[in-house]
Amino acid sequence: MDSSRPDTELMRSVLEKLSALEAAAARSGGGVVIEIEPEPLVLPPLPGGMREVFGSLRSIGGNLLRFDRPAVVASAERLDARPRREGDPFADAAVIGTLRFALPEFIAFAEWEDVVHVDLLDGSVFYCDSDEYLFRYENPGEGPPFERLTGSVAEFFDEFVLGWRYAELVARAVGEEHALVLGTPAVVRDRWLELLLAAGLV
Repeated sequence: MDSSRPDTELMRSVLEKLSALEAAAARSGGGVVIEIEPEPLVLPPLPGGMREVFGSLRSIGGNLLRFDRPAVVASAERLDARPRREGDPFADAAVIGTLRFALPEFIAFAEWEDVVHVDLLDGSVFYCDSDEYLFRYENPGEGPPFERLTGSVAEFFDEFVLGWRYAELVARAVGEEHALVLGTPAVVRDRWLELLLAAGLV
């Protein structure tokens, strides 16, 4: 990972990869979401490439992980008026990635779980599932630092969503049951990984 790459270079890479994914998705059997603005939105000033990435992207992902533009970044007014509960470890963060994992016979009953967050103050991206969130909320100031994934949103999308580190993120989110995704044939298919492979991005 080269954290020294500027956001402009990373964003160019993100857009090129999205173009390749859209072409591959048109040839695939579906199962993925790629929602891109026809014209980039003008968002308020935001750090870490958030303005550029979320100005273009609404929602992308597959059946396991989904990545969405948080509503709070849509305007300066929403950003300033965001809920900030006392003691909430995520008072200055927003969810950008969710997980839904279950065996095929139970997937209709599974809910999306918040797992990837962005720090709205510096643009860094970190991992925290619902169990860790509950622990942090009930025990303020305790526990190790959050698991930081990248220093910017642009870097996160380039590597973890559209690139070679996506499988690493899935393994982290799914945990021990990741073997169900890796089997041949897989018990749980990863539609997004299949698309990345078809597009030649991993």
